Amino acid sequence: MRKDWLAVALMGALSVSVSATASHHPHPAVHAAAKVSVTVGRHAVLTVCGVSTFDARKKAWQVQQRVDEALKWGIPPERIALRKVGHVLEVTWGGHVVATVDGLQARGHHMKPWALGNAWVSSLRHAAAEQTFNVSEKGVILAVGDTHALQLTGELAGPTTATVDGILVTAQVDNAGHQVTLKALHAGNAVVTLHRGHQQLPVKVAVRDLAGQVPAELSCVVTGDPAPRTVLNDALMYAIKGGVHPAAGAKIYVHGDPPLPDSLAAGQQATFTLPLSVEGAELLTVKRTVRVTVQNRPTMLSDASLLMVSNRPENVEGNGVIFSGKFGPGRPARLVYAHTNVGSQPRQICVTLTNRADRPAEVFLVGVAGAPQINPTVAGTASEAAFLQRSAASAGVILTIPPRTGWQVLQESIPAQQRLVGLAHLECLSGGDLEVTVQAREGNMPLAAAGQTTIGDNAASTDHPRGTFPSPNHPIQATYKTGDNPASVAVGDEAPPVDTASGERDTGNVGVLYHLTVKLSNPSDQARKVDIAYAAGDNPSRACFLIAGRTQETELVPANTEAPLQTIELGPNDTRNVELTTVGLPGAGLPAHIVLRTEPTAVSAAPALPGQPAAPTPETPGGPIITPGQPMQGAH
Repeated sequence: MRKDWLAVALMGALSVSVSATASHHPHPAVHAAAKVSVTVGRHAVLTVCGVSTFDARKKAWQVQQRVDEALKWGIPPERIALRKVGHVLEVTWGGHVVATVDGLQARGHHMKPWALGNAWVSSLRHAAAEQTFNVSEKGVILAVGDTHALQLTGELAGPTTATVDGILVTAQVDNAGHQVTLKALHAGNAVVTLHRGHQQLPVKVAVRDLAGQVPAELSCVVTGDPAPRTVLNDALMYAIKGGVHPAAGAKIYVHGDPPLPDSLAAGQQATFTLPLSVEGAELLTVKRTVRVTVQNRPTMLSDASLLMVSNRPENVEGNGVIFSGKFGPGRPARLVYAHTNVGSQPRQICVTLTNRADRPAEVFLVGVAGAPQINPTVAGTASEAAFLQRSAASAGVILTIPPRTGWQVLQESIPAQQRLVGLAHLECLSGGDLEVTVQAREGNMPLAAAGQTTIGDNAASTDHPRGTFPSPNHPIQATYKTGDNPASVAVGDEAPPVDTASGERDTGNVGVLYHLTVKLSNPSDQARKVDIAYAAGDNPSRACFLIAGRTQETELVPANTEAPLQTIELGPNDTRNVELTTVGLPGAGLPAHIVLRTEPTAVSAAPALPGQPAAPTPETPGGPIITPGQPMQGAH
């Protein structure tokens, strides 16, 4: 507003362009014939000269108008200044021209231009100080419920009053303390106008709801011996989700990567600082650096007794619930979900745990949301590798879900035409039953907007299981001696689990965990090596195994072909147990086999006798796998 009135008022600014020093232009032929005063209050602060009385009055009237406007709008006296623009001296108030010092004015006052200009500036400042008051801020942004004090300055006599347009803000004037206290009541925009004498000052007030509530400190619990960096990072994000409460439409932002160690030992704790902001349209941004304390509380992973599979519909193009199930104390669950986004836009797959009880629930979560891939087999083995590593170390987070609350614990966005495979171990340590939902939604659509309608089956439903199944673990024991013929152990050839409620079969044994314990022995007096290989079934497949605490992934293995996994060296008369763990995933091509064979020993060929062939050398194994025959000794 102030710029608008100044623009109008200054359209009539004095435009006499005379040098500030006599050496640049000759003196005009005419001299000042009249002087007219410009006043502030009842005091003359400067006189304007003209070649006639009419000319002097016209120029003085223009200056007076600009001075009065500046006083009305409370531009501080300290913003009165003198500047040189080209060869002209201008007296400005708040950056806008009030008067121009030209040769006629200087000669009329018998002063040099600079001396006259400085005299006008000094006189205006002293007089304006007695005729103006000012406020410390001309615009403020407040959160609903906040109060804010504005400081009043200036020597204009009289009390200050305040008027407010609307009911969004109240203003209380303390004339003795020279301040005005604003209180924000409702979100919106308001103007508080301060009045004193002839002057009024508008103060723009924007009232906004806070974008969220951010505490100064948070805490979270991890497990694992040790808890790796990836789990620590997950724990920080869960702590933020549980402790920071954004308003509707707001988002939480973490600025920069926290300086996490590679791992946190069992029984230890560490504190990290996270700069956060909660932001949203028409909301007041909240910024805070939060201290998050992470404690590693050793907790052993229990074997899952329930298997939850969400693989139908495999191809997702709508919004809604894909799967729902329940688990509770004493009934740990393994969740496997695999879906492809066949739409043209990104889509999120979200896993939510809901505690409908009246008491908190403590949940041990080992979760891998996975990474979307165009190649579906790559998506599965990458997720499986991370899940097997974390499960073997009991590395996860312990979440406390408040009563009657749903928590989104896993979430990943899938680009169009890509696939996502996620796995999670869910174990209720205290509290009641919890609901598990797997939900699809577009882009950043809120969960509520995605709807609770269950997405129906699509084509080829019998090949893609969905349900809650018992007995999700299948142990296998076997023995093998060096020097024996190659032998194979079947994986995934047992009857699939059945959903007791629906009668549906878990086709492909999706989500079943296979734990193989193979006892290797070397009865010879020489060191021998045993090669362990993965043998694909009737379809091409990839495999991922946890062997001796480390994951081993294969490339795509053609049907009925082998891929090496590991070689175990046994000393003379040595015996060793080898542990192999894998999880059946959609499209894993089960049943498959683990093949064991003894590497040949290095034998030098004996010289051939005349007329006799040379002694044969052992063959190097390779090529197609052996045809599976009898099961290995002790395999079951």
